[in-house]
Amino acid sequence: RSDFSALTPEEKDLLPLFGRVLTQAGAAGQDYVEIAKRIAAYTGGIGAAAQVQPLAGREDYLQSFMVSGKALDRNAKPFIDLLIDIASRHEIETGRLKDIIAETATRLESSLANLGFQFAILLAQSKLNSEGAMNDRLQGIGMLHVMRDLAKLDDNGIDDLVTKLDAIRNKLFRRDSIEIVVTCEDSMVESLKTHLTEFVDALPMEKDAGKGTRMQPPPLDPVREARTAPMPVAFNVRTFRTVRYQHPDAPVLLVLANYVRDTFLHKELREKGGAYGAYAQANTGGGSFYLGSYRDPNITRTYDTYDRAVMWVVGSGIDPEALKEAILGACGDVDPLESPDIKGRREAINRLTGFTRAEREKFKQRLLNTTATDLQRVANVYLQQPRPIQATVAGADLIDAARKER
Repeated sequence: RSDFSALTPEEKDLLPLFGRVLTQAGAAGQDYVEIAKRIAAYTGGIGAAAQVQPLAGREDYLQSFMVSGKALDRNAKPFIDLLIDIASRHEIETGRLKDIIAETATRLESSLANLGFQFAILLAQSKLNSEGAMNDRLQGIGMLHVMRDLAKLDDNGIDDLVTKLDAIRNKLFRRDSIEIVVTCEDSMVESLKTHLTEFVDALPMEKDAGKGTRMQPPPLDPVREARTAPMPVAFNVRTFRTVRYQHPDAPVLLVLANYVRDTFLHKELREKGGAYGAYAQANTGGGSFYLGSYRDPNITRTYDTYDRAVMWVVGSGIDPEALKEAILGACGDVDPLESPDIKGRREAINRLTGFTRAEREKFKQRLLNTTATDLQRVANVYLQQPRPIQATVAGADLIDAARKER
């Protein structure tokens, strides 16, 4: 893990591309085909991506560039040798870079119908706080536009881009900046220490490189917004500012999301409204809550349904059996089944961000103790805001029709 908070805004915009190029280009005199063969032969895969990691107890977040992979014990040395080459001897060939950009841009364009929901959620949450704005920058509509622009670069522009990507790598991978997390059996600890020492020693020691002001983007304008896309359906998201993980109301909001989705939204949006999916989600890490519809033939009807959903929870009786099911579903969200490598990585991040085991136990206990009164109280406090943030991604005809309706 490396902190990317001091990168410039332009460099942060390039991080999605950098993550792909890092594992799909050449290194140490070998082209990308040879590197790909080494990855296939010695690892279960290597991934690289920028991540925003919320803090449990306050309005802040980590900006982490993560490189992760796994390998059998017997392949530990060739695996780490591969990481050394990728991190310290990376080589970007311009032709290969053009191919990666073209592949990425084409994949994004062809997947717009599936990405519309993600784009709508990120766009809405970018208007809540800096954390949402950063997530939108890395994974949202802006990322699509960056890839479109990169696909238009001429040869001189590609050469300049190679220089910028190399500069990002030099800022991120330094001896004084990286943190390493390993999940393994006890018998492997000493040998892995030796191999990882070689990895760290191969990195440059430039104390001033990558240092600078920690930059966080401001939230975007909270105006309600619709973006057009070439599709015959809509993705409608309404989002609310709530509270973070350590607040006593956070687990209740998680139960509320399951309850309102299963008892109201599914019936009203999917069965009656014709949407392919209906969602409610509490982001207890980032302190937000959203209501969403997926592949929806409606826009204004759906937002009216969100109004009715909140009034229904606050004003009608809570079904005891449905509440129990919502609590059980929330328990599954809190303790998902994970592979050992993911568990180890998550535990390390939890320690950095304040999601400690003690806090997690408090959260679970509060979750199990959620009552009908709690559910109605938090719905009233957090979901009855006078003008909640909304974002829609939809076909132009649907948006024009919604404008005429309202």
